[in-house]
Amino acid sequence: MTSTMPIRDSTRYMRHLARLIVGKDVIVSNKVAVDHIVLGSEYGRWPLLPAMTSDRSVVYSFGVGEDITFDLAAIERFHCQIYAFDPTPRSVKWIKDQPTPPEFHFHEFGIDAKPGEMLFHPPKLDTHVSYTVSSSGSSNGEPVKAQVLDLGTIMQRLNHKRIDILKMDVEGAEYAVIETLAQQGSLPEQIMVEFHHGMYGYTARDTKLALDTLRHDGYYLYYVSNSWREFGFLHRDSEVGMSVASSRHILHTAHTP
Repeated sequence: MTSTMPIRDSTRYMRHLARLIVGKDVIVSNKVAVDHIVLGSEYGRWPLLPAMTSDRSVVYSFGVGEDITFDLAAIERFHCQIYAFDPTPRSVKWIKDQPTPPEFHFHEFGIDAKPGEMLFHPPKLDTHVSYTVSSSGSSNGEPVKAQVLDLGTIMQRLNHKRIDILKMDVEGAEYAVIETLAQQGSLPEQIMVEFHHGMYGYTARDTKLALDTLRHDGYYLYYVSNSWREFGFLHRDSEVGMSVASSRHILHTAHTP
């Protein structure tokens, strides 16, 4: 019996191949195989490692937009504490109208490599939600100024000596954050990030360099979404990571065509 790829996934795969041909996407190989689950809506789904997630887990969720289905699902399943961040006006307004459980804590600032104020450019289409720190290819309106903090400063402000899980969907700011991640203190055991190569002026090479930095910082890649943008990583010093290392799995590599 043969199986066929669903039409939607097949279309995404063909787009991925087209982007590869013109150098706008990355080839990723040598994922490690670990048990994980994917939580959230089709738009806001992210992977988690059940063996490394519990009611003691501290989760930082950067860039919530108007979709907290992942955050709520993680709370329902693991009873973990979710600290969500988004400084953009549409998200702030939307969150205030949502019923949220006590484990969900929202903060009206963003993340960057260093603290300060940044301009956030609105999306081109009114039907879209995500603002970006990049002025390239923006926008359908005036940018807004909002506060951003580096990860270490955020942890100090919230009195956290460690975080267990870091999720970033921050429309391009991920590159600067990843570049300085090892300087921010203890590294999270799990990282989920959406990369934005081919958008806002960022390139496939930017994503390759970010993947190389994460590899250097000790992360294994275990998940890539069907859109080839959302990635999941676990640290080699975690319990699952040490098990992977003992099995002699190879750390991921990435390159541009």
